[in-house]
Amino acid sequence: MPQHNPELAPLFNLFGLSSNHSLSTLLANVENCKRHSDLLHAVERQFFTVPGKPSGDPEDEGFEPSDECLLNSWGSTTDQYLNQFRAALPRVMINAGCDPANAWIVCADQLPELDTPVWIRTADDLIVIAERGSSTDGWMWSVCYGHFFADGKWDAVDGDASDEYEPTHWMPLPVPPEFVSQQAPL
Repeated sequence: MPQHNPELAPLFNLFGLSSNHSLSTLLANVENCKRHSDLLHAVERQFFTVPGKPSGDPEDEGFEPSDECLLNSWGSTTDQYLNQFRAALPRVMINAGCDPANAWIVCADQLPELDTPVWIRTADDLIVIAERGSSTDGWMWSVCYGHFFADGKWDAVDGDASDEYEPTHWMPLPVPPEFVSQQAPL
């Protein structure tokens, strides 16, 4: 029978084991946890990491911004992490070339961030690019005009705010492809 390890009891309890289990059983659980953590980190790096934005802080001047993960698992509760995942998934689907019809989000389930242009679909089948305005605390939508992509996000030059725009669904705008300068053959 394994020897009792009272000082390791909190660690055994973390894995649902009694402290009378062997250390090899505890080690197997720790190794499995590490392996799953590494797999999750690889998925986050591969699919949920976007180019970072310059911080503007003097101490960061001259350095490339660090990439950012759309999921912030450190310090998040399970519900917060799932909400971050749910919010990031449509963007990942679009960037991966998935059918956009599968990327529509029901407005009753979740709304986009304020002042972020997104595709919207209204009950009368109007599909336009619009945003929830922070000046109205998000209750009014604006159809956007003159879109541009800068600093890793979409923005609009102008918009037409109206409380008549009542979208049923929305989805993020895709990230534009990277521009590669190619000279035409002579």
